[in-house]
Amino acid sequence: MPKEYQNQVTEMAEFMGLREDLFKPLKTFSSGMKRKLEIIRGLMHKPKVLFLDEPSQGLDAVSRRDLWNYLRNVAKTQNTTIFLTTHYIEEAENADRVCIVNHGQIIFLGTPSEMKNSLLSKYIVLDAENRSLLRSQIEKFSQKSPKTANSKSTLNNKPTANSSPNQNATNFHGAPYTHT
Repeated sequence: MPKEYQNQVTEMAEFMGLREDLFKPLKTFSSGMKRKLEIIRGLMHKPKVLFLDEPSQGLDAVSRRDLWNYLRNVAKTQNTTIFLTTHYIEEAENADRVCIVNHGQIIFLGTPSEMKNSLLSKYIVLDAENRSLLRSQIEKFSQKSPKTANSKSTLNNKPTANSSPNQNATNFHGAPYTHT
């Protein structure tokens, strides 16, 4: 292995917290360690365009923070364009442009601040301990209120794996009512 390449591997392994484990068998690596190794492989050749599929998934909080600091530095110092998929809004906030895809359809394309301004005012998510009471109250309200052309309501009374009858109205996982 050329010395320059070896130095780069060592430097990146050090940064990602894998230096001590670098030459251990891959089958002994945790899922987070494997994710770090994938990122190192992707960055080894200093690409001009880097595609990352949920790069922070499986990483602990410190590794996740360090990864994003490193990727921002790579983008700036090596003039690398980074395309990534993520489910974390805070990761998308640092992008130049954001594209949101829902069921194969682009529902938003713009800057992170445009995303916040356009989406935050359009969605309200509600949940309650007594979902059937909430549902009936919303149905009564919906019958009294005229709908606007850009408004749509969806009721879903199915509990999710992340919800329980004892959760309060701050539950955002599978809430039973969404108004857009």
